[in-house]
Formats: sequence, C-alpha cells, structure tokens
Amino acid sequence: MIATNFSTRPFYNERAVYLALGSLAIVVILLLTVCLVRFSSLFQEGVFLRSEVAEVQLAIDNLRVEIQTLETEMSGELREQQTSAIREVNELLKRRAFSWTVFLNRIEDTLPSEVMLSAVRPEMSNGNLEVELAVVAEDVAVLDGFIEGLEQSGGFEDMLSREEQVTRDGLRRAVLYGWYRPISNETVQSSDSTPPENLQ
Repeated sequence: MIATNFSTRPFYNERAVYLALGSLAIVVILLLTVCLVRFSSLFQEGVFLRSEVAEVQLAIDNLRVEIQTLETEMSGELREQQTSAIREVNELLKRRAFSWTVFLNRIEDTLPSEVMLSAVRPEMSNGNLEVELAVVAEDVAVLDGFIEGLEQSGGFEDMLSREEQVTRDGLRRAVLYGWYRPISNETVQSSDSTPPENLQ
C-alpha cells in the first residue's frame, strides 16, 4: 500500500489563482483610472458650465436693466408725445371755439376814419391771440386814440406801437403789437373756424 500525505500539497493551482487575482487587480485599477479620468472630465465640464451659466445670467441681468431703461425712456417719450398731442388738440379746440367775426368786428368798430388798416397778422399761442396790426395814421394822437379804443373795446391788451415811420405824405406808418383774449360770452360761429393768416 502507498501512503499519501495530503496535508503537504494544496488542493488548487496557485499559479492560476495568482494570475486571476493579478488580472482582477489590473481590471480594478483600470476601472478606477477610467472613473477618475471621467470624474475629472465631468468636474471640468461642470466648472465650465457653471461659468457659462454665470455669464448667461449676467447677460440676462444686463438685458433686463437695458429693457427697464428702454421702457422708462419710451414711457417718457410716450408721455411727451401724449402731452404734445393733447396740447395740439387743445389748441385746435381753442381755435375752433374762437370767433374771428367778433375779433374783426372789434377792430372795425374802433378803427377811426383817420387810420387805415393795411394788414392784420394774428397768431394763436396758448389759447391767446397775438395780434400784429399794420396801420397808417395821420398823426400820433389819432394812433394813440385807436390803441386806447382797442383796449377799451374789451379783449385787446398791452397794445404797443412799434416800427413807426413817417411817409413822404407826412403820414405815420406803424405796426401795433398786443394780445387779444376772447371774452367768455362771445358766440362761436361755424364760419369762423378758419383763422385768417394775413388780412391785407
């Protein structure tokens, strides 16, 4: 009979085990390396994306500020346009409600026979009528009487004589400047809606 001692010999192949463990260690190392590379790449991408997000957010904030500024400027311009439009409408309404017949009748009623009216240049301004009357009078006293008559007739204010000249015939040529403010009880006639720009 042959005696065998099994306690001195292993039941497995040590070389195969070592090879398998070595291969497993290499695989683990490779996986760890790949994971570390991937983690580093993802980390860098995250930093880059956060930087881009911060830049985009900054651009959005700047755009919001610009939009608010533009809205403020546009609202200011719109308010100015609305104010200008309202002013124009009010001016047109005042022109419409102004009686040119009464205005011209007042001039005609106070015009002395010694004074010749050569031109009437009215200009509407802020609801009031700035008047320029070109006249030829025999002397200063008659001209002063005409000015006084205009102011006493109602509506005419601050009438002054300027640009006075003496003609060859000895007559006095002058231009009267002043204001005409319609009296509240003046009636409006539909035919008076268009103001005469220059009556001569």
